[in-house]
Amino acid sequence: MYISGTLASAVRDEGDFQRVLRMSDSIIDFSHLTPAERIELAEQLWNSLEPRDHGEIDLPDEQLAELRQRRAELDADGDSGEPWEAVLDEIESRGR
Repeated sequence: MYISGTLASAVRDEGDFQRVLRMSDSIIDFSHLTPAERIELAEQLWNSLEPRDHGEIDLPDEQLAELRQRRAELDADGDSGEPWEAVLDEIESRGR
């Protein structure tokens, strides 16, 4: 079995290799999760990256600063906004 790159570091044995193949053959269904749970999952997935992995993501310093500022504002405010369903309802009601 020959695997290169990032995938190679995640695949330790034949069982891992088969799991990766199954993952790539199907779409993972997240429809049972609420939007908030999906966001939490994305954050956990992002946070699971090793610090050395973050270096592989080439963002300009200005964008990194903006992201850090937005995260700090969210952490300070604690309000994650309105549920998307409420926003969509409001937008649709404007057209009536």
